[in-house]
Amino acid sequence: MTTVVLGDSGITLGATDEYGVEWSLQEGSDLWQPKPSPRDVSGDRTVGDGAWSATEHYGPRVQQFEVHVHAPSHEELHRAHDRWRAALSLRGFRVIGFEPGFSAGRWSMMRLDGQVPWKEATPGPGRAVAATSVSLRADDPLIYSDAIRQVITGAPSTTGGLVWPASWPATWDAVVTTGVLRLTNEGSEPTPILWRLDGPASDPVVTDTRTGGRWRLALSLEAGEWITVDAATRRVLASGNAQASRRPQWSGTWMSLPPGGGEYAFTAAGTDERTRLMATTRDAWI
Repeated sequence: MTTVVLGDSGITLGATDEYGVEWSLQEGSDLWQPKPSPRDVSGDRTVGDGAWSATEHYGPRVQQFEVHVHAPSHEELHRAHDRWRAALSLRGFRVIGFEPGFSAGRWSMMRLDGQVPWKEATPGPGRAVAATSVSLRADDPLIYSDAIRQVITGAPSTTGGLVWPASWPATWDAVVTTGVLRLTNEGSEPTPILWRLDGPASDPVVTDTRTGGRWRLALSLEAGEWITVDAATRRVLASGNAQASRRPQWSGTWMSLPPGGGEYAFTAAGTDERTRLMATTRDAWI
């Protein structure tokens, strides 16, 4: 059974809330449908047939919900109406769907798009009933897994091993840190990567080993300092502080993790065993 959680409103479509009000999705409702339309940015050829090929992008996601509301009394139905209107905000809220076949919820950041009709259909005393519908819009058309994936590596290094002169037979006791992150994306669409680098490190570089794309930072981090590189928001922040942008020191490619996954190599100068690079991702679908 599919259920849909509307932000922190306390309303879950497909379930009964703490006030005894049942919020039922219309039978046959298909969550995350229809698929957003592509936005074609190609142009006609001025000489010759057809059009110049160009990168296509999806437009915004528009989601429709048809809902039946069953309350234990008329008074509770009116209070449910107030909660319903308060839940549907222009400011944006997370819509999380829990669906058969998926171990974690999937979500989209949405906001109200259009009017919200509400029609009571109570035949007489007893339980009160209403029908309502809503259109929601997501400027980012992707839907994301509620489960986070995180992978961590240190900088490339080798510690231990033989000390010369050595006597034979000898044991190779070296511990190698590769500096390589292997990330997984079980969704159908590329998903942005959030990087966190903990110092010490100087002039760090992260490279996509498949495409050769890379980003670098022209700065040094001391032990205890850290920096985030957020491909979704295009922000580079020291210690996660929005007032401490390091965007001018950053250059390169805003990387997205393709469906299936990818491999990324990390290098930097001035590192030690405290240096860490962490990548955080979510599976993504359209």
